[in-house]
Amino acid sequence: MTDSEKIDAYIEGAESFAQPILRHVRALVHQALPEAEEAVKWGMPYFTVNGKNTVGMASFKQHASVIICSDERAGGGMGNFGKLASLDELPADEELMNRFRESAIAVQSP
Repeated sequence: MTDSEKIDAYIEGAESFAQPILRHVRALVHQALPEAEEAVKWGMPYFTVNGKNTVGMASFKQHASVIICSDERAGGGMGNFGKLASLDELPADEELMNRFRESAIAVQSP
């Protein structure tokens, strides 16, 4: 099974509220970072650029999380945006994609 297939299975196995969040984040990562590769690390979906963790996402029983690997801002729970229960709790798409791009640049810096 490829990492992309594992991420497909991860999303399908997530709670129903989390699936749209995970699908949306995945699509935005690929839109913002067409060079990103999918990986599963620590049992969670991650997106890497040049082998460096750039963005991650996770699903739990009552929330989902988005992890921007270069961003130190805490979100009141795992991830940078707190405990997400719906799509409308995410920042605007353009802001998210900008932060994904910033992370890709930052993780490449020595």
